[in-house]
Amino acid sequence: MKKRLNLLMPLKNVKYNLIGLKSLENKDQKYKLQSDIMEVTKGIHQFSGVSNSYIVSNKEILLVDTGMPGKSGEIIDYIKNELNRDPHDIKTIVVTHHHFDHTGSLDKLKEISGAKVAIHSADADYISGEKTQHGSLFMIPVDTFMKIIYRSRPVKADILLEDGDKIGDYQVIHTPGHTSGSICLYNPNNKVLFVGDN
Repeated sequence: MKKRLNLLMPLKNVKYNLIGLKSLENKDQKYKLQSDIMEVTKGIHQFSGVSNSYIVSNKEILLVDTGMPGKSGEIIDYIKNELNRDPHDIKTIVVTHHHFDHTGSLDKLKEISGAKVAIHSADADYISGEKTQHGSLFMIPVDTFMKIIYRSRPVKADILLEDGDKIGDYQVIHTPGHTSGSICLYNPNNKVLFVGDN
C-alpha cells in the first residue's frame, strides 16, 4: 500500500498522530472494498482519493475539505450508517484551499447539512465564484468541465479565517503558497495537523 505523506507538516518538538500513514490491514475490510475510508485516529475518519477529506466526529461534526465532486453521498452515507449520526450534526466545513478537488462536493454538503463554510479570506472569492480559477492551461478547463458535469454551484463562505483563528479545537495556520489562502489546522491537544496540499 502506498503511504500518504500529504497530511503532515513538520513542526519542531511536536509528536504527531500519523494521520494518513496507517495501513488498512488492521481495519474493517468492508471499507477497503467500498472506498479508501478509515478511522485514522480516534474520532477522525479519512476519505482517500484524488485528495483527502476528513470527518472529525465530536459533539458536533467538523468536515475538513469535501473532496472531488460526487463525494457528498458517500460522506453522508458514512455519517449516517457508520457513525450513526445525522447529517445536520455537521456544523462546520473547513476548506483548506479553493481547488476543486477539495471543494468539489462543498455546495451539496452545505445544502444537505446546513453547515457553515469556513475558508481563509484570500480564497473565499474563488468558492463564491467572484474570482475564477487561475493556473495552468490544463487546469482551468478541467475545473470548468468538472463544475459543469457535476453542476457544482458557488458557495459563499460563512466564516472568513485568518492566521491564528480557532475553529473548533483547531488553530488556523495560514500557509500561502499552493494558493494564497491555503491553511493548515492544528490541534495542540491531540497533535493532529491537517495540511491540505501544503
